[in-house]
Formats: sequence, C-alpha cells, structure tokens
Amino acid sequence: MELKIIHEKENSLFKRKEILAEINSETTPNRIEIEKILSKKFSQPAENIKIKTIKGNFGSKTFRIKANVYEMMEDKEQTEIKTKKQREAEKKMIMERMKKGKEVNMSEDVVQ
Repeated sequence: MELKIIHEKENSLFKRKEILAEINSETTPNRIEIEKILSKKFSQPAENIKIKTIKGNFGSKTFRIKANVYEMMEDKEQTEIKTKKQREAEKKMIMERMKKGKEVNMSEDVVQ
C-alpha cells in the first residue's frame, strides 16, 4: 500500500492533526492497516489515531482517507464521540468489575 498525504492541518484547539490522504491498494484497506501506516508516518501510537472515513470509487484502486492524529490518548477520548459498541463494552467492563468487587467483599465477610 502506498500512502500519499494530500492535506495536513494542525488544529491546536483540539490538539490534533487533521489528515486527508490517498492510498493505492488492490483491496479495500481496513482501519487497522491504515492506523498502522499512519502511526509509522506520524510517530504516534495507533490508539491516538481516529479514522473518520475510507472512501473509494467503483473500479478505482485509490481510496481517500480522513483521519485525526492526536498527541495524547486523553485528548482523543475527550474529543471523539464513542460508538455504541464502545459504550456497551465499557458498561460491560464496569459491571464485571462491580461483580468481582461484590464477590471479594462477600468472601472477606465469610473469612472474618
């Protein structure tokens, strides 16, 4: 895959770089592949990158990508909207922690 940066804008308000790029590829690139390429290009971890869109025209092997590259993970979490899938995963983790916490408390009560 060949990455070509078309436009790069520094947005100091949100502490990010807004990227418009083109990739030449035989198949539609997935988000993970693009995150890896952009993380190497901008020397940031893949967790600090948010892929907004991947668009390709029918029959064309070029794909346009819009992405935001953040300096820190906290900046990304404060700015980007989480998907329903991400919110549900977080709720599930919280519920599991609460259940484990209750089990630990109950076992401590039994021991005493």
